Amino acid sequence: MDRIRISLLPSELKRESSIMRRWTLVAMIMAIVAVMLFLVSFMFNIYLQGPIDELNSLKTQNSLMTENISRLSYIQEMFDTIEHNNDIIFTLKGKDVDWVYVFDLSSNNLTLYNIAVRQISIDSKVEGVNGTIIGQCGTINEMTSWAKATENLTGIDSVQLINLKKLQLGEDKSVFSFEAHLIISKWNEE
Repeated sequence: MDRIRISLLPSELKRESSIMRRWTLVAMIMAIVAVMLFLVSFMFNIYLQGPIDELNSLKTQNSLMTENISRLSYIQEMFDTIEHNNDIIFTLKGKDVDWVYVFDLSSNNLTLYNIAVRQISIDSKVEGVNGTIIGQCGTINEMTSWAKATENLTGIDSVQLINLKKLQLGEDKSVFSFEAHLIISKWNEE
């Protein structure tokens, strides 16, 4: 059975009590929303603070780098001067082969392949420019390996091995004598 409620309070008091409950409920909901907004705002500030600090750090580093670059601008000026001087040197180089350069490069390989040099000569021809190295080595492999390595050097078109001779130095010791022609036909086209 249902209970019957009988109130002895006047209807105005009932109505005020009902309105008061509603306002209390609205105030509590607004307080909860305000606390939630505060927490969201706080969390958002914490979340954004890391990237903001990183941005400020990057700006500081960028300004320091810019200062360092401006302090080191003299290096670019030096580089430009060196490039200009290299252009002048290349222009002055002309059509003649730099034999000191060629023989320096080719002789660097000589000790690597156990080759002893007896004579170096230069012979300019209309068809091309030749340099000749007369030397000795212990094996044919050393001689051909040196020739292949020398052909790969900048400025040298080919190496021709001629006048190969086997020289007996004793009963069990022999050496190979050879003449190597360094062919250079396109010196300034490199």
